[in-house]
Amino acid sequence: MKITISDTVPAPYSTQKGTTYETRYLYTGFGRYNEYEKTLEATQVNTDGTYTFFSRPHQPEVFSRVYHVEPVLLTLYSASPRVWKEEVGGVVFFFQEIVQDGAQPSF
Repeated sequence: MKITISDTVPAPYSTQKGTTYETRYLYTGFGRYNEYEKTLEATQVNTDGTYTFFSRPHQPEVFSRVYHVEPVLLTLYSASPRVWKEEVGGVVFFFQEIVQDGAQPSF
């Protein structure tokens, strides 16, 4: 899915509660593994300033090495289109899906 990333939460979402949970991201060199959702995730930078976010179910037993681990507080505001916030060490990252028609990229 195509997404935008910001370091601030837009006003419409700053007052919403959303669903918040704690997880850990395990960085593998191929992306990151979300322990709570049990998904392998990767983000690709696009030439138009947007990003493409990939996520798929994955088993953690497959990884031979993990290079870094981060505790994350994730707040999901909307599942479709997906809108969420990640708080990592006091730093906020806001993600918002760009709704597209047609086939979506996958990995």
